Amino acid sequence: MNAKDFQLYLEQPQLLYALPLAELQGLAMEYPYSSNLRLLLLLKTHLEGHPEEQDYLNRCAAASFDRAFIYDLLQDARLFAWQEEAREETEVLELRTLDEIALEDAALLAGIDEDEELPAPAALSYQSIFPEPDVLFEEEPEPEPKPDLPVTEPAEVTPPPFSMPAQWVDAAADFISVLPVWPVDPLTEPSAPEEFAPEPVSSFSEGKRPDHGHSFKDRLRRIRRRQSEKLADEQEEVRKIARRSLVAQEDVASETLARLLVQQGQYQHAIKMYRRLELLYPDKKTIFAGLIKDLQEKL
Repeated sequence: MNAKDFQLYLEQPQLLYALPLAELQGLAMEYPYSSNLRLLLLLKTHLEGHPEEQDYLNRCAAASFDRAFIYDLLQDARLFAWQEEAREETEVLELRTLDEIALEDAALLAGIDEDEELPAPAALSYQSIFPEPDVLFEEEPEPEPKPDLPVTEPAEVTPPPFSMPAQWVDAAADFISVLPVWPVDPLTEPSAPEEFAPEPVSSFSEGKRPDHGHSFKDRLRRIRRRQSEKLADEQEEVRKIARRSLVAQEDVASETLARLLVQQGQYQHAIKMYRRLELLYPDKKTIFAGLIKDLQEKL
């Protein structure tokens, strides 16, 4: 088998019917890495309806890089197999002579005449097909009417006449009059409500306003005063804390702290700070001396 045979089998899958499956299996065992042999084995099993067709399909798909080609090839093979089955099932028309057709017509007419001579079967009745049962249940005897109880017709019920509202009121009054009167306990008897004395109209005149003790302006003024006092106390507390933080440690000396003391107006503490700086930095003694002189003039 060469490359031309492979191409021929792929183009005409019906040729695989003449190729035995054992031969293809032997070639596949001899060349286990040949994807073409796996493809031919798949086509062979597909055309013959082999029970291991799914296994051959899995092996062929694992060894192939183009599974779409395998799908198209199987569709073409399935179409070819369907065409072969349709060709086998096609009826073949037989050409018959006129004498044979005439003999068949005569035999058919003779059969119809024999059917007409046969007596028609009697029509079956419903009772013959479905006979009535003997006794399904015993009929109960009808009860005899009792002579002692005369039969009376029901009396006609007449609707009550239409009542007017006045009649309803009278009926309610009569019902209340017959109700028992229970004695009232003096301990639980509700006390009489106090007489309500309305305010004089003069109190609502436009010229007179009710006196509530203090006017709205006075209350607003007191609220603002409290807020300002509270704010002043908070600012003073902040100043005290800042002042204590600056003078708490006398050993601390720096030019930044000295300038901050000058900005806050604490000239005495600033002078002390510059004098400590003179001792710490003798090379800047003249500068600190000039600053001390300026601060002393501000005192």
